[in-house]
Amino acid sequence: MKVKHMKSADSRREITMLRAVLIAISILPAFFQPGPAGAQAPLQKLSVSMSSTGMPSIELYIAREKGFFREEGFDPQLIRMSANAAIAAGVAGELDALGSVGSAVRGIMRGVPLRVVSVDLRRPIFWLVSRPEFRSAKDLKGKALGIATINGSQHSAARKMLALHGVDSDKELTFVQVGDEAAQLQALVNNSIQVAGLTPPYVFLARDKFKLNVLESSIDKFRPRVAELVAPAAARKSKSGAVLPGERERNGGNPGAGVEGRFGDGDRMVSALQAGVHAHRHSDR
Repeated sequence: MKVKHMKSADSRREITMLRAVLIAISILPAFFQPGPAGAQAPLQKLSVSMSSTGMPSIELYIAREKGFFREEGFDPQLIRMSANAAIAAGVAGELDALGSVGSAVRGIMRGVPLRVVSVDLRRPIFWLVSRPEFRSAKDLKGKALGIATINGSQHSAARKMLALHGVDSDKELTFVQVGDEAAQLQALVNNSIQVAGLTPPYVFLARDKFKLNVLESSIDKFRPRVAELVAPAAARKSKSGAVLPGERERNGGNPGAGVEGRFGDGDRMVSALQAGVHAHRHSDR
């Protein structure tokens, strides 16, 4: 009986030691977890302007919804403002990035300290939309062209599309700064303006809901790079201290490298849009 008692005592000691080991194993990882100093840094606010809520700005919304900004440590603040106001804010350091590349590039050519850091679309995706009583571009002489920004990408595209039909918009039309494309569509419906260069989804709303005419497309006519991201050039940093991923030269100094890897082939996207508008135009005839 004495030997049996000792074996029982040994068993209890072994069980007690086993429990101690298990407890140690469960507690030990906690000592290796990163403390406050190694914790994930809080997201840095990144202010990005856009002059339109149409298709040229869609990549900003996609990047926000898909968490691409978050992967880079940013909390994006998407701000709608005119291109000229965005340029002034960017130069003053009040804005981290601008989505209004057309006006920004013209500013850069005049010495404004901005730089293009990413490219999303290779060509403009505007359609020339008029009120239903105008069946051709030549009918628009003497009428009002709605734009967001004087000499911006939309204004330039509309000017070129009209020129294809022999209309000099600078001499034969009056341009009116209406606001973004949502405001322009409403102005077309109300007859405050008679023509505008619209992008999806507004061109589809104009055609399908309000029965406006689609007279011309810029997609298969012009191929400049139009939807890009621009950042302040001075130290490439704004007052918020944000430094964009492209500015870290992770893409080997190639603006926009890696962008299509996330958003796909921009040319295929705009070609599909063009095919959709073209098909509907012919089916309505």
